Amino acid sequence: MNDFPGNPHRNRNLIIFFALLALAVLVVTFSLSYIFLSRSNSSPVGSTTPTPGTGSATCNGQGVTKNPDGSYTFSWLHVNAAGQIVDSHNCLVHLLGMNMGGLFLSSAGHQPLSSISWYKQHIPMNVVREAINTYWWDTNVYVPNAHMHFQQWLETVINWQKQNGNYVIIDAATEFHNPPCGTGVTVPCPSQNQANKNTPPNPEEQSTYQPTPLQALTDLAKMYSNDPQIIFDVWNEPSPKEVSGISTQTYFQYMNQRIDTVRQYAPNSIVMVYENGLQQIMSGQYPMYTQKNLMFDTHIYAAHWTPSNTTSLVSFVHTHGDAFIVGEWGGKPGKPDPSVMIPFLQQNDVEACYFGANDLVPGGGAAPTQLNSIGQAVASGYGSILGS
Repeated sequence: MNDFPGNPHRNRNLIIFFALLALAVLVVTFSLSYIFLSRSNSSPVGSTTPTPGTGSATCNGQGVTKNPDGSYTFSWLHVNAAGQIVDSHNCLVHLLGMNMGGLFLSSAGHQPLSSISWYKQHIPMNVVREAINTYWWDTNVYVPNAHMHFQQWLETVINWQKQNGNYVIIDAATEFHNPPCGTGVTVPCPSQNQANKNTPPNPEEQSTYQPTPLQALTDLAKMYSNDPQIIFDVWNEPSPKEVSGISTQTYFQYMNQRIDTVRQYAPNSIVMVYENGLQQIMSGQYPMYTQKNLMFDTHIYAAHWTPSNTTSLVSFVHTHGDAFIVGEWGGKPGKPDPSVMIPFLQQNDVEACYFGANDLVPGGGAAPTQLNSIGQAVASGYGSILGS
């Protein structure tokens, strides 16, 4: 008996039509399943992995968010194509703060947690630069006044800063072998240039000796590989005098080794690079650094400094998609004057850390109670930028 009475040609067309319809349903079902699975495996909104943006930032971000319980959440920071620091949503973040502590000399002292909180309350800020002695880290020396070894001491300080919502720049500064001074020990307090004072001279104490900082940077990059709070300053102030014992080519090789060491273990972290040699790069004598998320650093203490002394460096760096920071400025004289420095920072998307925290309060004590005139000017200037 024929199940499809009527015109055989018409029946054949119906069979073809339903077959095509079934095929179309299968294709649509497969496509929707693929889209759903792809979205399920993709990073959620607000992912901790930074996504580089193109062009200038069009929104303002804070970088740090205070939670209802008083703790802080740090956004991953990265450098966009315009050389601006931006958060995970590609919103502009101004990094402004100060240098704190002395974990690179003397007794490896630091302001207590209460003082950090006081500075945070009285000066608008979101970043602190902490200079360290990399040999002290590698050998984990005992710090008498802290009553703990150096590695635990640095971790303690970083946690204090985290409790106050501050990004931390870990600065590889000194590497002399003299231990920290302090209560109960008879060793003299070592100075920042202690390596040049020691006799006989030890080449392994000079800043151009690579193994010591490379080991410290390896350890710290591994430890903070997934921590958006941490920024790495891989070589503190390698001035021409400081690196006079090596060639410029060797200097660039060493700097790249330090950058790459951090990059290997902390691929998302911003890395600071001192501006020594930048003029030679600008003139075409040497190639520009090629790593991503770099922030070039300069230190300015000249009383008669003007923005014109530095804007060409800033423009060059920004053109290459790198950020720029004045990692140290001011000091006790407050030079350059905040009235000169603050507009420069704001108009050129430049970050800054005043040197140092004790110079912003009368007497420079560990228990500050008020800002001096310089501190008031810095607080007002930083507030005008962070509030814009």
